[in-house]
Amino acid sequence: MKQIGHYTYDEINCLGQGAYGKVYEGLNTLNNETVAIKKLDLILFEKDKYLRKQIVQEIEIMSKLNHKNIVKFIELLATKKSLFIVTEMCRSGDLKSLISSKNISEQQAIDIMFQILDGFKELIKSGVIHRDMKPANVLNDMGTVKIADFGFAKYVENYSSQLLKSCVGSPLYMAPQVLERHHYSTKCDIWSLGVIFYEMLHFDVPWKGRDEEDLLHNIKTQPLQFKNDLSTFSKKFLTITLVIEEENRASWNQIFELSNDSIFQKSVSSEDISEESIQKLPTWIQKQNFQQKLDKKVDEQKQQQIEELQQIRKSLAYQHFIMAECYNEQINNESNKELQQDSIKLIINYLNLNIVTESQNLLQASLDLYSKFSQKNLLWKMQEQLNLEHNYYLQMQIDAQKLFISNQVQGKPNDKQINEAKSQLQKCKNSNAAQILLDLINNQNWNK
Repeated sequence: MKQIGHYTYDEINCLGQGAYGKVYEGLNTLNNETVAIKKLDLILFEKDKYLRKQIVQEIEIMSKLNHKNIVKFIELLATKKSLFIVTEMCRSGDLKSLISSKNISEQQAIDIMFQILDGFKELIKSGVIHRDMKPANVLNDMGTVKIADFGFAKYVENYSSQLLKSCVGSPLYMAPQVLERHHYSTKCDIWSLGVIFYEMLHFDVPWKGRDEEDLLHNIKTQPLQFKNDLSTFSKKFLTITLVIEEENRASWNQIFELSNDSIFQKSVSSEDISEESIQKLPTWIQKQNFQQKLDKKVDEQKQQQIEELQQIRKSLAYQHFIMAECYNEQINNESNKELQQDSIKLIINYLNLNIVTESQNLLQASLDLYSKFSQKNLLWKMQEQLNLEHNYYLQMQIDAQKLFISNQVQGKPNDKQINEAKSQLQKCKNSNAAQILLDLINNQNWNK
C-alpha cells in the first residue's frame, strides 16, 4: 500500500494508464472517501517544456471548474519524483465501455448528451475549450455523466471567434480543420460531440481511416449516413454538428437551443431502466452507494478546523507548484527576457519564502489542534505529510537562493518592484506559469 499525504492507494488498483502516468483508486484516510489519484513522473517533464505547460494549465483549469457534470479536482500533491492529481472517483465506468457493450437506447444516448452539454455550459462560461472529447473522457458516477481529462484543454479569450492551430486530441474525434492543421475555433468540440453522439447511436464512428490523411479523405468524400428510425432530434443534432466547414457548423447557442426545445429534455432515472439492462451493464448503472460518514463522536467544530487547515495546505501546494514552474522556466529558457527580470526573480523568491513561513505556521496550528483533539488519528497523517512538505518547500527555497544569489530577499518587494514585475509578466504571452503567477501577485496581501 502506497501513501501520499492523507491518501493511500494500491498499485494493483490501476484504473487506467496514459503516456505520462497512471491513475489509481485511492482512499482519503480522513473521511474514508474513495478518490482517483493520477500519478505523473516528474522526470518526464524535466526537458519537455510543452508537457510542463500542459500540466500547469490542466491543473489550473480543473481547480477553477465546479459543476456536477465535470470531474471535480480535489488536490495537488508533489514529491521530488512525482506529481499527484487527486480528483473525485467515478465508479461506474466510462462511455467507451458503455458503447462497447452495444446496450444503449436512443433515449439513454440523448440523456447522456444532454448532461455533457450541461457540462459544456460551464466550460464556455469559464472560457475553456476541451480539445480531446472522446468516449473514454466521459465518465459516469452513479448515473451522473462527467467530462474528464483536461490535458489538452485551453483557455480562450473570445469563445465565439478565437482561432487555434495546435493539433491535439484523438484523430477519430478530431474536426477536419484540426486534422488538416488549419486554424480552428471552439467549434472543434462541437464536431467531437457529434461523433460521440453518432457512436452512441450506431456503436461505430461515422468515418474511419488507416491514418489521419485517409480519415480526412473519407470525411470529405463519404456522405454522413445514419439509421432511418432515429428521432427527429437525433437526426437534427447529427446533421448540424457533423458539418465539415466550420462556418456552416452549428454554433454553441444553436446546440443549446436545440436541446432546450427537445421533447427528450429529461433525465433517465434508475426507474426508467429495466432490471435486465442493469444486469447487462453493471459498470454503468448501479445502485447508489452512500458515502461513509465520519464517526459521530468527532467534534464538528474541530472537524471544521481540520478542513480549514486542509484548504490552506491545498493553497500552499498550488502556489508552490507555480513557483517551481517559474523557476524551471527561468532556468531552462534563458532567451525569455521578460522572465529574467530582477524584479520577477525577487518576487518569486519572496513568495516562495512566504510559502515556507505559512507552511511553518500551518504546522504549528496542526500541532496545537493535535494536542487538543481526542480523535488524534484524523490529524496524524496530515501532520506527517505537512512535515514532509515543509521540508520540501524549505529545500527548494535554499536551492533557489543559491541559484539567484544576487536577488536574495531581505524584505518584501516595494510598490515599484511589484509594478515592474507585473508589467514584465503581462508580456509573457506563452508562459502559463507566468500568467498564473500574475494572478497570485494580484491576490497577494502585500501589507501583511
